Amino acid sequence: FLSNSFAEVFQVEDIQPLPMRTVIEAGGQRLFFDNPGNDGGMVTIHLRAQSAGSASFNLGIDSELMSLSCFIFP
Repeated sequence: FLSNSFAEVFQVEDIQPLPMRTVIEAGGQRLFFDNPGNDGGMVTIHLRAQSAGSASFNLGIDSELMSLSCFIFP
């Protein structure tokens, strides 16, 4: 899950592998990935910061939602 606050901080330039489905919700986007081995897997998201400074946003993996903070250097 990528929250709207995440989208205000970062621009997603690429996702590998591409999600097999994306659902737009009121609070953000839920991405679904194929996992044929049911062993977790790895997703790489290439980002570009929208601006420098401190940022807070929410991310979710499976049913776990996390609030994260970071500082983006110019």
